[in-house]
Amino acid sequence: MVKRIVHLPQIIHYGKDSFLGVGEEANKLGSKALIVSDRIMEQLGNVQQLHDHLHSADVSYVDYLAWRLSRKIHTSTRRYSC
Repeated sequence: MVKRIVHLPQIIHYGKDSFLGVGEEANKLGSKALIVSDRIMEQLGNVQQLHDHLHSADVSYVDYLAWRLSRKIHTSTRRYSC
């Protein structure tokens, strides 16, 4: 069995307009972010909204967008630069 360690944030923001401060919060943690999401969130515009918030906070990022087809997991990565 493979041992896995997951570090979770100490503070979780939720509720109306909580997404607005994501760039500022990410900037407090560092200068780079890994966005793990799926194609649905991208199609809804949430990933682009996140890009905008991170860009305004001078945080660079890389997307890891995954989707599921035919019981196999297919992944795609795209790089964005700020």
